Amino acid sequence: MQHRARSSLLACGLLSAALTAGACASSPDIISFPLVYSPSEKADPSKVAGLAAVPPGTLIFIAQIVDKRQVTDPHLLGVSEDANPDLPVYNAAGGQVPTEYVRNVFAKELAALGFPVTADPQAATHTLQLQLDQFWIVEGNTYQAALMAQGWLIDRNSTTLWQGPIAGKSSRWGRSQEESNFLQAFGDATLDGSVKLAQTPEFRNALAAAPPPQ
Repeated sequence: MQHRARSSLLACGLLSAALTAGACASSPDIISFPLVYSPSEKADPSKVAGLAAVPPGTLIFIAQIVDKRQVTDPHLLGVSEDANPDLPVYNAAGGQVPTEYVRNVFAKELAALGFPVTADPQAATHTLQLQLDQFWIVEGNTYQAALMAQGWLIDRNSTTLWQGPIAGKSSRWGRSQEESNFLQAFGDATLDGSVKLAQTPEFRNALAAAPPPQ
C-alpha cells in the first residue's frame, strides 16, 4: 500500500491550470489519468427484454450534458483515502471531461440496449437532456464510484415527456491507487446508470406512448 505526501502541491500553483497544461501530471501529490471507458462487462440486452418497445422511427439525440457537480475544480473526480492525507483524484490533461465521458457512454450503451441514438439533432425525434450532479470515486478498502444525474426526455415539439433521476454505482476490489481500477470503477458505474435508465418504466413508456412526431 502506497502513501504519498502532498507537500509539493503548492509548488504546482493553480492545480486546474497545471492539469490543463499537463504540468504536475506525475506529481506524488495527485492521482491523475485520462478518462477512458473501461467497464468490466458489456451492456446485456436481456436486461431490457420484455419491456415497452421503442416505436419504429424513433431517433434519440443526447444533448450536451449540463454540469452541476458540487466540486471546487471541474477536473476533480474523487479522493484516495488509502493515502495519508487523502490524495485527490483528477482527470488528466487531454482526457474527456466527465460530462463528455458520460454522454458518450450513454450514447454507446443505450444504442446497445435497443435505443436508436443519433448524433444529428435535426434528425432526432426526441432529445435526452442530462444534468450531471455527481461523478465521484472514493478509494478506501474498495473502489467506490457513483454517478447521479437528472434526465429529461423532450420531443420534437419541445414537450417534456419524462423527467426523473438517474443513478449508477460500482464497487470493486483492486490494488491500491491503480489507474485501471479507477477507470473500471467509473466505467461500471456509468454503465450501471445507462442500464438503469433503459430499464426505467416511465422513461420507456414515455417513448412508447405515441408515435414519434413528424
